[in-house]
Amino acid sequence: MWQGACHHGRALLLCTRLLTRKEAAKLVGCHPNSLLIWEEKGLLTPKRDWRGWRVYDRDDLARAMAVAAHLPLADLPEP
Repeated sequence: MWQGACHHGRALLLCTRLLTRKEAAKLVGCHPNSLLIWEEKGLLTPKRDWRGWRVYDRDDLARAMAVAAHLPLADLPEP
């Protein structure tokens, strides 16, 4: 179960379920539309749930946090 936390790193460690775009954006600290833009640019590849809605796991969140912080993506898994 996802549990909110004050610090992004700790919240990422506590995230054990798939998050919606809105939940992921809140955790990353960006606007939900930023996640869509990053997906269009090939920086993120979120999974889809049974309804076809985007869902984000720990790897997606780590990658989004790196993108948001303008960090090199070389050490992160491919989208």
